[in-house]
Amino acid sequence: MKERIWFTIWIGFFLFTLIADRKQASGADIDFLLDRGRQAFYWSVEQENQVDTTLKVFQEISRREPAYKGLAMTYIGAAYTLKGKHAFLPQKKFGYVRDGVLIMEQGLQEAPGDLEALFIFGMTCYHLPFFFGRRNEAMQALRRIVGLLEKGYQQYDPRLVLNVVRFIEEEITLNSRERLIIHTIIEDIGDQ
Repeated sequence: MKERIWFTIWIGFFLFTLIADRKQASGADIDFLLDRGRQAFYWSVEQENQVDTTLKVFQEISRREPAYKGLAMTYIGAAYTLKGKHAFLPQKKFGYVRDGVLIMEQGLQEAPGDLEALFIFGMTCYHLPFFFGRRNEAMQALRRIVGLLEKGYQQYDPRLVLNVVRFIEEEITLNSRERLIIHTIIEDIGDQ
């Protein structure tokens, strides 16, 4: 289980720090903040002191660059779920996770086709305990990634696309069309 979590973190960190440039970015300052926020987020999985850094950075991104509001909200919500992970009292844990999922959902409403936001939402919900009842939503978000990759996986780093689609192929129940998309991507990219 721990290997799967670290594998997921690895995929997420490298996929979204190396994927195609965002055309709406207003410059190097936003790029720097995005990199800093992503790093803080992935560190916060194990380091509670990074959660507040994650929140501050993504709140600043949301304030400075409206084009990133949905993505920033998704990270903010995911950071709240991590506050829940690190909280001591069960009612605090539950409250943070509940609030975090609601914030992530708002982020996805702002940016419904954002691959990174879908990935953060999907992977966060995928790793929540079963009693939160979010596994189906995680599966749906990850399956939407298949559709987005079908339309333009070539714009992303091939090694990272392979890792993501292999994870999805192993963990998500796919229909025949989705399996065909995954296999087409794998065949096209190959084992580079």
